[in-house]
Amino acid sequence: MGGPPPPPPSARPAPVDEPDAAPSTDDSVTRYLCAAAHLDASFADQVIAEYLVEPARAVPPSPGVDAGAVLREALAARSRRKTRDAVLLLLLLVMAVFSFLWLLIWALIGFGVAFLSALLPDRVRGLLAGVGVLAGLALALGNWRYLGTSLTFVAFLFSGRADPQVGAIVGLIASVAIAAIVAADEGAVWHVTRAQFRHSMFLADARRAPKGWVRQFRTFGHANHQRELDRAAAADARSRVPDGSAGVTVHRGRVPFVGAGNVVLNEVLALPLVPDDDATEKPEPFTAAELQAHVAEVLGKLRSSGSLSPGGRLASLQITEEVFVPAEQLLRRTGTSLGPTILPNDRRPPVRHIPLETARDLADRPQEAARYYRCYRVESWDRELTTSSYFTAGTDSRTLYVEWTHCVLPPLREQFRSIDRHTDNGPFTTFLETLNALPLTVPVRVVGVFRTLEPLPHDPDAIEPARYGAGRSLRELAAAQRPGVFFQEADAVRYMTILEQAFFAAVQSFLESRHYSVDDVLGAAKAKISNSITIQNGTFHNSAIGIGSVRQERKGPTITLPGRKEES
Repeated sequence: MGGPPPPPPSARPAPVDEPDAAPSTDDSVTRYLCAAAHLDASFADQVIAEYLVEPARAVPPSPGVDAGAVLREALAARSRRKTRDAVLLLLLLVMAVFSFLWLLIWALIGFGVAFLSALLPDRVRGLLAGVGVLAGLALALGNWRYLGTSLTFVAFLFSGRADPQVGAIVGLIASVAIAAIVAADEGAVWHVTRAQFRHSMFLADARRAPKGWVRQFRTFGHANHQRELDRAAAADARSRVPDGSAGVTVHRGRVPFVGAGNVVLNEVLALPLVPDDDATEKPEPFTAAELQAHVAEVLGKLRSSGSLSPGGRLASLQITEEVFVPAEQLLRRTGTSLGPTILPNDRRPPVRHIPLETARDLADRPQEAARYYRCYRVESWDRELTTSSYFTAGTDSRTLYVEWTHCVLPPLREQFRSIDRHTDNGPFTTFLETLNALPLTVPVRVVGVFRTLEPLPHDPDAIEPARYGAGRSLRELAAAQRPGVFFQEADAVRYMTILEQAFFAAVQSFLESRHYSVDDVLGAAKAKISNSITIQNGTFHNSAIGIGSVRQERKGPTITLPGRKEES
């Protein structure tokens, strides 16, 4: 494909403005995800791999999240873990050389405690870990003169002389250093996530925090990756679609609606355009773009229907125009004429928005690899539950084709909200559990220290969609399988049902204004109303709606898509 060389550093986008140094009290999702980066190593690695590694990859849209803040915390957490584990592994190696017996006792007791913990209730895990640590100390001190056996063997190979007591002393010093590092790390993570990330104290940008160890803890490792952070922050800022533009999502997965969560219903209708026998005028031809505009106008009036939604959430109904393009077809320059517009330079990410005129032209002339939708989105429950409905249409003089897709983005996983919960297992209990099992985690720590997150290898002319297409967003990476509260599930059904019935009313009024029969529309609407949606054990039934796992129940022309699975 080729393209002009990247611009000099002075021409690259400047980082976004830093926020004011004031606590944020209304952004719980960002706060929880920042904490998750420190509490869940796999989440932090997934975030970094998706957003920071590939320089030309489209940044996934993450409604309701300060992506820059979460990325900074994820990078700091990963850098801290790599440094911590490298030091711990070095100290364990010293113990293996100078006091292997002590290390062996430690590993055996850790294995026994782990085995018993799997059989006993969670509430005794901390006590069991403490017993394991005390038992290890007792066995080690009771066999003090044998703890330097490793040193005796090594020294014998080189000089034939050795002092076992020296090995025991070195092993003792190494074990004390290990315990101190683990205690400091667990205590720091506990303090930052439990105190600094409190609802009333959270500051999204740690760079504006007062000088001290907390700011260093939250910005550790940033200097080596500042360019990637600035690029991701600038891309996130550009994700806010300006007036006169439509959003663009270049995706690499099967489902195009990146950031919207699980597809719970995809339905299509093909309605014949029949003249209205009672009309005194001839039917007026119309375009799909005109129908889209009318539907948006009608659904926009839902914002004034305060009694329809708890908390008046429909008042903040978001209506956006979006274009979706598969990354592979974009790279092959097949299926769409928008390739040069969306990816003008193959060394840079795809553009985030295009002019409305270009996007709306796709409504009337859709392309195989470029589709136009209007998105109707409702954020509720402190922005943790997001319901998105995508609508598109096509028409000629004989048939009207309409398609809508409902997506639900469930709240965050419960463990990520634990920073606001009281727990009986404080940092000391976590310290005992981590210390007790430390020798058993050596393989995982070795992988963590030496694993690097590098861009995908590729040939100059290779077609690699993962280099450009967006995958799962921050919110999707941290989302639960389904809502954890019945009212959240009920609200998701409520918003989907309200939007769907308003859609039918909009199509009906539009066809009447153009002097077409609405009998088929009324029949379809009646069938939808009779096909009610119910909730049972956290799963939406009927209308083929389900969160997490989707039940396929086809009635008429209904097509159900399975929920999105995690990428390997």
